[in-house]
Amino acid sequence: MKVSGKKSKKAIFIIVAVVILIFAIIAFIVVKSGEKGKSGKEEVYAEKVSDILKQETGSNNSYSGVVEAETSQEIKKDSSKEIKEVYVKEGDTVKEGTPLFSYDTSEAENAIAEAQLDLESSDNEISGYNSQIKDLEAQRGEASDDQKLEYTSQIQEIQGQIKEAEYNKESKKAEIEKNQKAVDGGIVKSNIVGIVKTINNSSADEEQDSSAYMVILQNDKYKVKGQIEEETVGNIKKGQKVVVRSRIDETKTWKGKISSIDTENVKKESSSDMEGEGEESGESSTKYPFYVELEDSTNLLLGQHVFIDTNPESVKESDGIWLDASYVVEDNDTYIWVANSKNKLEKRKVKIGKIDDNTGKYQIKSGLSKNDYIVWDSGDLHEGASITKTDESASN
Repeated sequence: MKVSGKKSKKAIFIIVAVVILIFAIIAFIVVKSGEKGKSGKEEVYAEKVSDILKQETGSNNSYSGVVEAETSQEIKKDSSKEIKEVYVKEGDTVKEGTPLFSYDTSEAENAIAEAQLDLESSDNEISGYNSQIKDLEAQRGEASDDQKLEYTSQIQEIQGQIKEAEYNKESKKAEIEKNQKAVDGGIVKSNIVGIVKTINNSSADEEQDSSAYMVILQNDKYKVKGQIEEETVGNIKKGQKVVVRSRIDETKTWKGKISSIDTENVKKESSSDMEGEGEESGESSTKYPFYVELEDSTNLLLGQHVFIDTNPESVKESDGIWLDASYVVEDNDTYIWVANSKNKLEKRKVKIGKIDDNTGKYQIKSGLSKNDYIVWDSGDLHEGASITKTDESASN
């Protein structure tokens, strides 16, 4: 019986030792975990603010565009006239009223001079007729009753000649007026501020009749032309607000609205014509042009390639940085988890606006830039944690 008691005590001792060992192991793991956390050896992935904004904008709502003239002046050559002199060349900048070219108006000028001589002749002729009538009326007053009828007949005949001369005179005046218009219109002027795009010097009459002799593109006011595929044309509408973004500097934006969608002007494109990659050979796409009227086109260049963002949220967000509320921590101070210059996690105080109830986003008014790298608040972050930037990780 004593041997049995010793065995029981030994078993209890072993059990207690095992329990103590288990607790020691757990304590060791906890301590090491804490030390690891304090040393900041675990890594947290941080994403660039500008990349987050791009993702939230959505590529399906962005279209390629090109800056075009708001309007243009197309001047067709008068086939009945010969061009005498051209005052501009392609690429020249012109203002409203700038002479562009002139017609040869020598024929019209000669016709005016000849008609003016005819007018003077008619005036002299009418004056002579009036003198004759005056003499005949005097003679009729002294004539007998039988002769007065003859004088009256002569006077009426001369009066008819005067009317004919006056008719010819009016015809000459109309001829002079017509030719004077030709002379006055001999110099063709620009009616817009712009650039001379093309001058068609072809001598083929048929080509001159069907195309403009000279084209002026307005360069003081622009519009943006985009293209949208037939399958998604329903995603945009006339009057919809958009943001035009520079391809080179994404911080440069211009606000506008869709002024028209040209569903009549269909453009067929094969995969070889498209800018995008990943299209299978032989595929084609039907696209419609649409146009954006800009509120202000300052610093845009004619022919510049841009992006057209049709996402209504981004119109507002173009005024600053808008982030999902999950990035913002409000604990006494308002802050965001940001990667510092040493690639360590830190709390960055920021100033925010009111939350947008429709999007669940805050506008970050200050304390953060689009070049900063931030981390979504998972609830277990701490300062000093090592940071791995997502764009750098992807490139390695």
